[in-house]
Amino acid sequence: MEIADLVVIGAGLAGLTVARGAVEAGLSVQVLDKGRGIGGRLATRRAEGGLSFDHGAQYLRPRAPGFAALLEDLAGAGAAAPWDAADGAYVGVPGMSGLPKHLARDLDITTGRRAGGLIRSGDVWDVFDTEGRLALRGRRIVMAMPAPQVEMVLGPDHPDSRAIAEVAFAPCWALMAAFDGDARLPETHRDRAPDAVLSWIAHDGAKPGRDGGASYVAHASTAWTRAHLEQDADWVQARLLDALADIANGALPPLRHAAVHRWRFSTAVRPLGRDCVALEDDALFLCGDWCLGDRAEHAWASGQAVLKALDLVKNRQREIGG
Repeated sequence: MEIADLVVIGAGLAGLTVARGAVEAGLSVQVLDKGRGIGGRLATRRAEGGLSFDHGAQYLRPRAPGFAALLEDLAGAGAAAPWDAADGAYVGVPGMSGLPKHLARDLDITTGRRAGGLIRSGDVWDVFDTEGRLALRGRRIVMAMPAPQVEMVLGPDHPDSRAIAEVAFAPCWALMAAFDGDARLPETHRDRAPDAVLSWIAHDGAKPGRDGGASYVAHASTAWTRAHLEQDADWVQARLLDALADIANGALPPLRHAAVHRWRFSTAVRPLGRDCVALEDDALFLCGDWCLGDRAEHAWASGQAVLKALDLVKNRQREIGG
C-alpha cells in the first residue's frame, strides 16, 4: 500500500483545509472519512422531486480576513454566494455541500470507512478501520474529527485523552420539511428563549442558487434536543412539525416531504482552547472547530494552524539536512 506524506482523517472543513493546503504545497495526501459524503456539517440532504436541504451549517459569516478571502474565492468559482438574509454571510451553491466539494476537488478521498486505531512503526503510521483492516498508511496523521471520536481512536490511556474528554458539545435535532404551497414562514427566524422548541428556521428554497420552493430547515434548541436526544425519529419529526406550525399560526400547507437528522456533536460549547494539538514529535495532529469554538470558521482556523505547524516541521528538517 502506498505511503502518503500525510493522511487526514475527517473530510469536514478542518480536514479539507489541511488536505487542500498540503496538496498545494506538493505533499501526497490521502483522506479518510466515515460518512458516505464529505463536508461534515457543511451538508446538503437531497430528497425525491429535486428537493434539497442544508440541514447542518446554514451559512458562513467570515470574521478573519483569510477566511473572508477563501469565501470570496469560492464565490468566484461558483461554489458560494452571499446571502442577503444573513447580512455578510455566504452559503454554498447549489447547496452548502458545494463548499466542501470544491475544496475536495482532485483530492484522494476514501469515504464510508471509520478510523478505529493507529499504529506507528518507525516513521510510518498504519491507520486501521473499526473492523481491524488496514485503511491507509502515512508519514504524518491529521485527525480532523469531533473530540469524542478522536478520544476513541487515541484510547483512554493516551496522555492527551483527559484534556480532550473535557471538550463538551451541544447536540441538535434538525427538521427538513417541504410544502405544497406558501408556508408563510419567515425567510429566517431565530429564537433564543430558554423554553423554545425551535431555535432557528431558514427558508432553504430562497437561498441563492435554490429553486425558490417552500423547503425549510428548522433546528431544535439545545435544551429541547438534550431532553429528547434518544427519542424515536418519527416522534421528533411530529413534535418539530407541530412547533413549526405554531410559528405559522397553525396554517401550514400540505406536507410534501419531511425528515429529521440528529447532530450529536453540533457545536462545541466548551472548546479545548488551543488552535490545534501536535503530538508524537509533530507526526500526529488534532484539529477541528472544537479546538477553538463553535463556528465553521474555527474549523478553518484550526486547519490553518496545522498547516503552519507542518511548515515549521519542514523548515526544521531543511535546517538539519532532512
